[in-house]
Amino acid sequence: MRLRSGRTLAPTQGKRLLTIVALSVLALPSFLPAAAVVAGPQVAAPRSSTQLGPADFQTSANGNFSVWIPPPTVTPVAGAVVMGQFVVSLTSPLPASGTLSVWVPQAEATFFFSNGSVHLFRSAFELNFSSGTPTSSPLENMSTIVRIGLPFNQSSSAILSSQLAAVMSDQPYGAVHLAVSWHWILISPDGSASSGAWGRPYAVLPALFVQMTNAGPTVLHPGDSFGMCLTGPLGGRTFSLHLEVANPLNDFIRVNRTVALNSTGPLCMTARVATWVSPQVLIAHVWAYDRVTLLLYIVKVTVVNATSTLFGLPAFWATGPGIASLGALAVAVGIAGWGVWNRLPRSRPPVPPFGSL
Repeated sequence: MRLRSGRTLAPTQGKRLLTIVALSVLALPSFLPAAAVVAGPQVAAPRSSTQLGPADFQTSANGNFSVWIPPPTVTPVAGAVVMGQFVVSLTSPLPASGTLSVWVPQAEATFFFSNGSVHLFRSAFELNFSSGTPTSSPLENMSTIVRIGLPFNQSSSAILSSQLAAVMSDQPYGAVHLAVSWHWILISPDGSASSGAWGRPYAVLPALFVQMTNAGPTVLHPGDSFGMCLTGPLGGRTFSLHLEVANPLNDFIRVNRTVALNSTGPLCMTARVATWVSPQVLIAHVWAYDRVTLLLYIVKVTVVNATSTLFGLPAFWATGPGIASLGALAVAVGIAGWGVWNRLPRSRPPVPPFGSL
């Protein structure tokens, strides 16, 4: 497997990277919580996203980052804090305007044990560069507590990744050069700490930023459609909306649109879930085709049956939002009931005549 940076991975490393990305996406509340398998006929045979060319409107990730460093050699004890720190640096001149905005997607750091792994996350954030300001971001921190003391797997690198999602900026692809570097820190319960050397900077060419709006619904029945809209500098660009199965990776639903050069309005796309798709969780990917393919957004989409087992209620009420709505409804009914009860006449002790003691 060959990375965008030109580094060639051994087959086991390449397989591990794809597995890490898939499993990490499955682990996040904003992404997939579980692997999915499609029942019924396949629209397209399962294929890795790196196996197809742009002619098939397929994709390989660009504009993202995946930085590999040696893991800690110190074995953490239970209660130790594993921390990752990274910086994003501007390595090219500022544009003629003298200002630059950069959007960094959610980052994940993964450390491997002999049996299992630990994951650290940093939510997406925006950076703004201008004349007279630092050309590097502040230290971005991510950490977690190790519950069981286990040695790190020394044959597996620790990885900082944007999970294939592209960094974006307000300049066209190729106009801005960034670098991402990181290292780890291990803090024992007694306060003693050790740290690893900073890894080699990883070069990133950000995608041209677009904003995604109106993505949803994220809970669908077979036969329903998922939709979303894009706004921003869209003219002359091609975008693609994919619905994918995570394991095995198979983007079996694709919708592609090329925007007119002088277009100023939003671009909206919908992808219909076939009626034969069984209840499962899918990944919605939004791609841009700007000289290279760039993954812009990832959304979790849940396919459910028309009816559920939650007291025989419709499927929506069995989902997280549905259960929350039921809870809010119960609270509202309880408040209304209390108000009615509070207004009912009650028996009271007799009131003595006026002036009596």
